Amino acid sequence: MIALLRNEWKAQQPFFWLSVFVGLFGLKSLFDLDSMGGSVATTFNAWVRGGVDFMGHLQWFLIPFTLGLTLLPRERDEGTIEFLDALPCSRTQVFAAKLIMAILAIAPITIIGNGCHWVGHWANADSFDRSWHVPTMAKAMLLEWFTLVVSLCLGMGLSFFRRFAWLVLGLLFSIWMALNAAGLRGVERFHLLSTFDYRFRNFDLVVPWENLQALYSLAGVSLVVAYVWFLCDGDTFQRWGRAFREWRFRGCAIGFGMVGMGLVWIVIFITYSVQNGEELSEVAADQNAPEVREVVSDPRAVKREAGGYIFLYSGENEAIAEGLIALAPRVHDTVAGFFGREPVSGLVADLESTTRHNVAATANWKRVNLNLAYSKDPDELAAVLGHETTHVYIDLTGGDRIKDRFAATRWFHEGLASYVEYRFFRPLARIAEQHKIAAYASERQSVALEEIMNTGYWAARYDANLVYPLGHVFSEALVQVGGDEAPRKVVAALGNESRSSRLAAYDWWREACQEAGIDFSAVASAYYGLLKQYATIDYKAFVDSIPRLSARVKKTQATIILEPVIVGTLPPRSKLICQVRSQEDDSASEIQYLSLSPKGDFVIPRNKLTGRRFSYQMGLMMKETALPLFEPWREAQF
Repeated sequence: MIALLRNEWKAQQPFFWLSVFVGLFGLKSLFDLDSMGGSVATTFNAWVRGGVDFMGHLQWFLIPFTLGLTLLPRERDEGTIEFLDALPCSRTQVFAAKLIMAILAIAPITIIGNGCHWVGHWANADSFDRSWHVPTMAKAMLLEWFTLVVSLCLGMGLSFFRRFAWLVLGLLFSIWMALNAAGLRGVERFHLLSTFDYRFRNFDLVVPWENLQALYSLAGVSLVVAYVWFLCDGDTFQRWGRAFREWRFRGCAIGFGMVGMGLVWIVIFITYSVQNGEELSEVAADQNAPEVREVVSDPRAVKREAGGYIFLYSGENEAIAEGLIALAPRVHDTVAGFFGREPVSGLVADLESTTRHNVAATANWKRVNLNLAYSKDPDELAAVLGHETTHVYIDLTGGDRIKDRFAATRWFHEGLASYVEYRFFRPLARIAEQHKIAAYASERQSVALEEIMNTGYWAARYDANLVYPLGHVFSEALVQVGGDEAPRKVVAALGNESRSSRLAAYDWWREACQEAGIDFSAVASAYYGLLKQYATIDYKAFVDSIPRLSARVKKTQATIILEPVIVGTLPPRSKLICQVRSQEDDSASEIQYLSLSPKGDFVIPRNKLTGRRFSYQMGLMMKETALPLFEPWREAQF
């Protein structure tokens, strides 16, 4: 057996070195580290941003598939097939030696590639994430290796078609595409590159077991076909071929086979056309029908009702979800009681959403979105649930008018939700996370209510997320002046549709407070007073410790380089960050978030920006604040 392995190693060396060469392409990513974040999930997503990189991973399929095509026919091409049975070893041993060495020959592709992943994560590690994430890295390497083995086995199974193997592969791929387009259940699991589409849950890489089972059934069938062919190759196949050529009905058999394949294609085409037409009809009918919102749960998800919520989550998250579900009744009762209402029922809580904070446009659907990956601590998740539930009750109490004037109410929407979150569901000491940011904003940026009430104006000049702590302080001032009933009274007054929608935001707020029996001037005075107290007394030392940040802009032919300029000293365990936008009205998804490159600067390709001007914000990420601390937006030209 050792001699067989040695001979196979000599024969497969070209593929081994080709695998090493392809794996080394991963080194290119190490020159692009500035686009990656600090966490292992972000590092992986930087490699496969936007889903599966089909062209990038196609070579990972072609190399093992081509190797599989050459393994078994090589014996016939070299004229050694007739002598195999005379060797002191069985054909099974020869087959096993070929398979073992082929699996090892393609290993460098994934070992070197994931080694680059690992180095990339190590280079980006910071005080927020110093773990090596060995289980995640090992899972990724094994997933990719298994996929390479599937491609290898498929090539071995088709190798007896010789030069027609690629034609057969194309035919099989066409059939797969047709069945997938026809919506046949389970066909999508046979996508050979699906395992490269990384998915993370609770900071861990999710193994797509269903896809692996489908792919390994394909690999098993291919291996059986290859093994049987290899055992019978020689005199046996020649006898079978001669018998088929002499069979008088061979023409009829071939004709029936072609007609049958044509009928299969026609049935698939008709089925797909009918289903597609029905879907289009349903869409058209839905567009003309009255709006009805209902919850359609994923059949693979767990659905639990507790405390007026309908929780949706995967079974893999059962343990984490149970802790949150146990606290749900108290959370819901507390929020509803704060608004003076009975708890509503049927409030959907999607526990696997990708967003932490809800937005008003979906809050009035009686739906809140959380992500269990945010934390494994039930108390922490309960605080976020309280925040999201507050959004729902603001919309239930204020109605559509608050949504219609969202630009003038977003700061209060988020601020009141943060107030409820920190007052009722977090330890008292944690409130400093909000107060420190508000104190920093009070000293370094504008905190004028006239500006905060105009979301577009505010976001064009300052960090849009400051509405959370500043709205929080305003809610504190509102309760200080009018008591615990003041927020719900103001929310109800804001929803009064009799008030003119043409009023300026500041006047609109003043009239709403007057209708609620609240002195708006007193609330504004209390708001500015609290900010002054936080900035000059309670957290003065913290504000003074934050350095002034700006950047020196340099340009190359292909990139824009931002060199940090720091006036002062960086606090311990802080991290410099930067965000860049092309236009003032860019949405959050259009803003480019950068991390420090190994050279200590921020680099962004020119083709990521549009126009001849751009804006940037320098900031600090710190563990003692709930959000990063950003300087105002600065404009630069290139």
